[in-house]
Amino acid sequence: MKLTVSRSISGLILVATALLSGMFMKIQPAAAKEKSPFRAAGLYVEGCTCSLPCPCELTGLEKGCQGVGAISLKGGDFNGVSLAGTKIAYAGVPGEWVNLYIEVPKPEQRDAATAFAKANYAAWGKNEIAREARINIKGASGRFTVDVDGGKVMEFKTEPLLGGDGKTPVTI
Repeated sequence: MKLTVSRSISGLILVATALLSGMFMKIQPAAAKEKSPFRAAGLYVEGCTCSLPCPCELTGLEKGCQGVGAISLKGGDFNGVSLAGTKIAYAGVPGEWVNLYIEVPKPEQRDAATAFAKANYAAWGKNEIAREARINIKGASGRFTVDVDGGKVMEFKTEPLLGGDGKTPVTI
């Protein structure tokens, strides 16, 4: 399934070398009986079709929001397995469905990275796809290009949301 964001990405949240645990929705999936401790640090880039600010990030899932994003983990672990070097991309309609794409540098990281991605995006809706894919994230300072499988699955570009000085990208 290919998601097309019909207008330019206006809602960008850039997290550079920060702990991502505070950025993710902390809703435990209904089917899960135990919480899994995790630690994650890296880059998180996303965009959606909402007007600023995206209500999904602030007050909860918003009908009609279509979002895409990618994570490049520089460090961290899930269920005792290192997530360093893992990349995760997602596309979805919050509250309805989410597709996950995972790239790991080592085969022994695959199960933990997939479980981490599914747990992280469980609140977004039904997970329709969770599969391996080649994920490229290029850029800096709020200007990123992300593609999954060379753009065959997904491609998006971001532009920075500038702060009050009109020059510096907003970072969290």
